[in-house]
Formats: sequence, structure tokens, C-alpha cells
Amino acid sequence: MLKESARYFLLCVLFSCVYIFLFHLNVLPGHILFNKGIYLLFLTTTIFIISFRLFKKINFFNTIAFSTFFSAVVLAFSLNLTLFILVPVTFDRSLSIFLLDSLQNSSNSNMCRDGFITAELQKKLIDDYIIAHKALEKRLDEQQYLGNITLEGNNCVSLSPQGKKIMQFLKTVNTLYQ
Repeated sequence: MLKESARYFLLCVLFSCVYIFLFHLNVLPGHILFNKGIYLLFLTTTIFIISFRLFKKINFFNTIAFSTFFSAVVLAFSLNLTLFILVPVTFDRSLSIFLLDSLQNSSNSNMCRDGFITAELQKKLIDDYIIAHKALEKRLDEQQYLGNITLEGNNCVSLSPQGKKIMQFLKTVNTLYQ
């Protein structure tokens, strides 16, 4: 049992290392972080399954059953997906994280010893998060790429039929957790 657990652990760590390595190699350049992360997870999974099949022929993986290997890859995929969504994607998208980061890196404001008055924080949010980091442009690009919105020549943004279906689905699911 311990030997089997060690194999699971080793395969999960190796999968994670390859996934992170591919991320830093910029194999799939793109500015939509979520899509890049998902594509790289599938690429890593494909690399692992092909590698298992190739190395199995040269007796490298003879002691590991394919079911064990595949289970470890599914576990590693799931753990990396969860971690990826909880940390970098949340960090990239979260207004709350931006506010906490701003407070952590704040210099003394005019009226606060450690932090900002709310008006300063609101200005920082607009100037730094929305304008300087192009938050609106990023989200519009992302949603247009996904087919959820349409952009017309006169700067008109509207939901596509697909976007309407997605919003209906999301609202339905959200009611389950309210």
C-alpha cells in the first residue's frame, strides 16, 4: 500500500512539475490565463499518457499498471486544476485580492496610518486595476474569444445567443447555493 501511495505521489509531483515547466516555457502564448492553464493541463495529460505508452515498451514503467498510472494522472490533473483556479486565476480576476494587495503595499496616506481612506482606495482601484491593468479590455477580449459577447463598430457590447444561454445556466446554478 505504501509503495502504491508513493507511486501516486511521485507521478502527481512529476505531472505538476511538467505542467508548471510548460507554463513557464510559454508553450501556448496567450493573454487569457484561464484558457492557457486549461490547455496546458490537457497537453500535460496527453504527454504523460503518450510517455507511459512509449516507456512501457522499453520496460521503464513495467511495475506500474496503466490503471494506477491513469488514476494518478487524473488525480494530478484535478489537483492542478483546483490549485490553478484557486490561486493564479483568482489572483488575476479578483477585486478582493487587488484590494488586499494594495493595502499590503500601501504607503501612509493622508489620513490613515496603515492603508488608504476609502476614496483613495476607490481611485486606486479605477486607476490601477481597471485602467492600468486594462481589466475591462482583458475581460472583453476573453468573452469575445469565448463567443459570449459581440462587439460592434460603434463600441456597442452585447451578449451573444451563447452568452445568454451561459448566463441563464450560471444564474440557475447560483440559485442552488443561495
